[in-house]
Amino acid sequence: MAEAANTAGNAAYKEGKFGKAEEHYLEATRKDGAEPKYPSNASAALFEQGKYVPCVETIIKAWRRLSDKNNSRMPTASDALAIKPATRLAKCNLNGFTRRLISPHATPSTAEEQQRSEIEARIEQFVYLGREDEDSKVKEMLTVWQQWRAIRFDCAQHSTKECKRRIANAKERLRALKIMKSQCIPLMEYFRFGHDPVISLMAGPNDGDDYAMDLRTPTEMMDKDGNIALYSFLFGGSGDSRHVFGTLIHFADWANETRTNQQVETCAGLFTLVDIHPATLARTLVMLRLLQLIMGFRGSRDKILLAELHATLFYVFNAMVMPEYCRRIVMEVSKALIKDLPQGPDYSYPKLYINDQSLAEILGVLRYWSTPLKKSAKIFLTRNAGVSSSAQRALELQDPYSSKPKPGAEELLLRMMMMQRDVPNPNERPKGAETCDVPYEMSTAEGEIYDRTKALLPPKVLLSRTPAPQKLVKGYKKAGKDLFDAAAREVEETWLPNPTLFELHSTEAPEFGGGYPQINGGPYDTMLSFARFTKQYQRGPDRSKKTGYSIMSQFFEVLAEALWSVSRMLKFEILVGDVITGVPRLVAGDFGKRPKEFPRTYSRIWLSNVPDYTHGILNTAVHLTPHIKPDCLILSNCLLNTGLFKTIHDLCYNYALVCTHALPSFLGCEIVNDQASPYKDSVIAPFDLPLPMKNLATKKQLHSWLSQVLLTTFINGKPPPPPLRVEVPNNLAAFIHLLNHLHRVGYPGHWLGDFLQACLEDKLATDAVPYTESLRTPPSERIGAHGEVAGNLTERRVRVGAWRAEFESILARVSLALPFAVSLPEGCAKFDDVGMYRAKVKAGNVMRNPHMFSLSSPLVRCLTSSMGMQPCRGLRCSSGLVQRAWTHGPAMSCGRWGRRGCRR
Repeated sequence: MAEAANTAGNAAYKEGKFGKAEEHYLEATRKDGAEPKYPSNASAALFEQGKYVPCVETIIKAWRRLSDKNNSRMPTASDALAIKPATRLAKCNLNGFTRRLISPHATPSTAEEQQRSEIEARIEQFVYLGREDEDSKVKEMLTVWQQWRAIRFDCAQHSTKECKRRIANAKERLRALKIMKSQCIPLMEYFRFGHDPVISLMAGPNDGDDYAMDLRTPTEMMDKDGNIALYSFLFGGSGDSRHVFGTLIHFADWANETRTNQQVETCAGLFTLVDIHPATLARTLVMLRLLQLIMGFRGSRDKILLAELHATLFYVFNAMVMPEYCRRIVMEVSKALIKDLPQGPDYSYPKLYINDQSLAEILGVLRYWSTPLKKSAKIFLTRNAGVSSSAQRALELQDPYSSKPKPGAEELLLRMMMMQRDVPNPNERPKGAETCDVPYEMSTAEGEIYDRTKALLPPKVLLSRTPAPQKLVKGYKKAGKDLFDAAAREVEETWLPNPTLFELHSTEAPEFGGGYPQINGGPYDTMLSFARFTKQYQRGPDRSKKTGYSIMSQFFEVLAEALWSVSRMLKFEILVGDVITGVPRLVAGDFGKRPKEFPRTYSRIWLSNVPDYTHGILNTAVHLTPHIKPDCLILSNCLLNTGLFKTIHDLCYNYALVCTHALPSFLGCEIVNDQASPYKDSVIAPFDLPLPMKNLATKKQLHSWLSQVLLTTFINGKPPPPPLRVEVPNNLAAFIHLLNHLHRVGYPGHWLGDFLQACLEDKLATDAVPYTESLRTPPSERIGAHGEVAGNLTERRVRVGAWRAEFESILARVSLALPFAVSLPEGCAKFDDVGMYRAKVKAGNVMRNPHMFSLSSPLVRCLTSSMGMQPCRGLRCSSGLVQRAWTHGPAMSCGRWGRRGCRR
């Protein structure tokens, strides 16, 4: 009976059904209480599932039976039944240590633990018995035990506390690794104006009702101690903050309604704003301060000052140039922020939490804006002469609420991207609330005036300060070329560039225009969406005359009211940095101590089109899905190269190299609208991790996919020609992060360690072939629904030894942080061997290199050389040829690379 169960276990084991094999082996163990091979086989099934602690216990049981079988004598040195569990014990200890399940610092405290420790000592004695013939199995056993003994010896030199400190430091270094390749020009792009309609993250994707947040009352959110949980929103690539503002208005509307109906005093919201450019966040802080000033002066009799504040906010958010009085207000606000921000979060409402590093960068930008910029409006406008009004001449502002769309692609696209929502029975406007000066009726004439003068018109009460534009407005119906030219000339000579569009570094770089930024898109491109959004939350009748200023001022009025009403319930967290790697570091406290009440996970995450630049869903899944709450969503859109992809599935495959139906098995998340157009928001939902093994790919399937990802990291496809831009920027550090994430998904640590070990020892064999044609990477069905690999490609060895130095430098710094064990080959770099060095080099003209493809941008991070073969120079290579991989740095030491891969 026991042998029958063991036979069934063997069959299941060979099929990769390790859970079923475990059941059969344990059944055999129960039915036969003396045979050691049954628990030994059970330990193999447990090991393959990554159950390292139960595996150790089962190995101890097998060794006890083996001792009884040998009358308590040591097994013979060549006993195969003893070699297998002895090897497995060291592997379990190694992987258990990396998962913090087994500690060399632990001392036996019970009789059972003491007996287990004694048996492990006897197993170690068996390992080092003298053997004349050391076959591959014995060599493997000695290797893993040597590695385990080295860890034990190292831990014996320090305390448990020191061990934890070392591991924590390694994890911090892992989070700090740069995961993207370098670009030709090491400058950041400053995206000044958003291109998509304003939305609220509390609504569903594309501002619809599907997947809208399930809002509960504050009392329902209270924990057992009566504390109210935060609704937390993360804006990665916050840009001009239009979606921050839209979400804030929606949040305040819900909070105020709940507070009125249920007499609940408070609820809480955390808004985390992350952007890689400090000027973007500094501009948002300027707008927030202007909103606070607007609310502070609403009861004042100084209507002119209130109009000036509104006008300044209007121009900061929308315009290339502004009147001098607006520029003066921006300077004064910047000076005030420079004084106030260093005083900390308790100084302002809503409270602002800015880490020291981010604060220093933001203050540098504000200092730049706090003094007059020596910039010419004429030069600025001349260099951006192509920027015009759009969407049917100012989006037909005379009737933005019309349910009948005007014909035209841009208007139709806007209506596709947005869904109108009517708010029934709007409450009366709060007492004391006022509207700014009602502007003049300009209709679509405003669009023509902008096209010919590049001036956004101020409110009527301030129009007299600009005589020529005022004269043009009054005589518009009969205006000739002279009136338009006079107005344009006055704007060029007396108005000033919007200072918040400039910053000290990238703006001044020759590659960005030598001091004057290039502006893409016009101010009216998405203004219709602001009008529609305001209608949902505006209290009282619509008093707008449908001009650009009146639409935006009403939006900011509603926003100011929202900010004022819930300012004591809100907290803003500001981070200058890359959202992909920055958020894990932020919540871990790497940038400084973070308030305890701030959550490590968010209610909703919006990434804008940041994934276009950061390797798409692959990095989003690896770095951000651990920071989204269960049943919540990560949203993003595609704006950089939308037309290249037919569906979101195609967009996903380009970066992850796996079809969306297999995405849960590999990355532990899903795209819920994978067949939607890439013009729609991409919606990512995480799974509860770890997944059961039955939902994972097999070890072979996993290694096949990892090989494809790794080779594509070394050699990626050709960037398409301008104006499109596709970036697949991940480097080897990103690959190490991927392995780390796969363990969270549920893959056993040794599956991941085995793959990395093959890379370190230059023994990687795979049927994967890097895609080297024009990006996008086309979808392939080689990876099926459960990771099965189709096709008949022959496995061959690919040499990755050229990257060993980089593997070494990464592992020397972060190996203690990894949840799997690898054995570093002899001579590998240690932590103290790794340093950063600087040297002066002569810059070459990359754009004229004959081996480079045409580039979509000097900022692109996926440069490649031509696929032609080049002579081997100084690298040991069996074929005498190498493939130069400009994507990564060193050359790839390999055989002849062709369309089908390396042929030896």
